[in-house]
Amino acid sequence: MNSSEEVLKAYQKIDACKQEIDSIVSQIIEGDQLFGSISIQFTLEGMSECCFQRVISWLYTLYWEAGKKSDIKFLVELFDTFDLDTSKNLSTHFYLVQSLRTLLQHNIANKDDHNSGVQKKCSEWFESISGTSKPENDYDWEKSLIKLVDEAQRFLEAILKCIQSIERDESKDEIIKQWNMRRKRYFSPWDYDNLIREVMGDLGVTKDVVRLRNRYQSKWNEVLKNSSINSDFRFELKKLILNTLLDDQEMLMPLIPDDIISEFGIAAGSPEIYKLLKKAKNIYRIDSELTKEQILARLRADLRTGDNFVKSST
Repeated sequence: MNSSEEVLKAYQKIDACKQEIDSIVSQIIEGDQLFGSISIQFTLEGMSECCFQRVISWLYTLYWEAGKKSDIKFLVELFDTFDLDTSKNLSTHFYLVQSLRTLLQHNIANKDDHNSGVQKKCSEWFESISGTSKPENDYDWEKSLIKLVDEAQRFLEAILKCIQSIERDESKDEIIKQWNMRRKRYFSPWDYDNLIREVMGDLGVTKDVVRLRNRYQSKWNEVLKNSSINSDFRFELKKLILNTLLDDQEMLMPLIPDDIISEFGIAAGSPEIYKLLKKAKNIYRIDSELTKEQILARLRADLRTGDNFVKSST
C-alpha cells in the first residue's frame, strides 16, 4: 500500500466515524449534530506539502468550524473518565491541528507568547516524525501527512467511543445535561460577528467587528458562563454587545434597540437610536434600579424639553 492509499484509507475511516458520531449525537442531544457537513474537500493531489496543508484546512474546518468547539472540548475532557487516552496524545491532537493551521497559514513572525507557543508545539511534533523542526523535503512531508491522518483517525474513534460510553453510563442524564449547558452557552466567532453586526445595524453605527469581538469575547463568555441555564443566551449576548457599544458592558441596562424603535417610532438603522440609547445609559448610570418602563418615561420627559423629540407619547 503506497502512502496515498494509506492516507485515503484513514480518511474513509475518519468519515465513517464522523457520520456515526453525528447519527448518535442527533439522537441524544436535542436533534443536533456534532459536525454536520463541510464544504472543503479532502484531496490528495500534488506534492506532499500541498496535501498536508489541505488536510490541515479540512481538519481545522471539521473540528473548529463545522464541529462545535465546546462540544469537542467537553468530550475530550471526558477521555480520562472513560480511560480513552492514557498516553494523552489524542487529547493534544485537537489543539495541534489549530496550531499547525496557525503556523502554515498565518504570520507568526512577531515573537509573543502565543506565537512562540505555536512554534514550539509544531516544531516538537515535526521533530518527533522526521528529526527536524520542520519538514525539509517531500519525504518528510509525506511522513508528517501519514502521521497526521493516523492521529485524526484515532482521535475520531476516541470521540465515538466517548459518546458510546456516555450512552451506557448510569449518569447519562446528568452528563447530557452538562453537555447541553455547554452547548447553549457557546457562540462561535461567526455567531458573535453576526450578532455584533445586527446590533450595530439597529444602532446605525459602524465599528470594526472583529476587533470588537477579539477585545470583549472573553468577558462576554464569562458573563454567559455565570448565567442561568434557563436564560435566553442569544438575547443576553445581544444585551452585552449593546452595553459594550454604549461603553459599559458591566452595567446591563434593561433596554435594547427594539424598545427605542417601538417607543419612539424610529426606523431600524437610524443614528437617532444610538443617541437615545446613550441618553438612556446616562439615566441608568445615575439610578441602576430603574426598570425599562421608568427609563423610557424619563427619556420621554427629557426629550419633551428639547428640540429633538421624535414621537409624542400617546
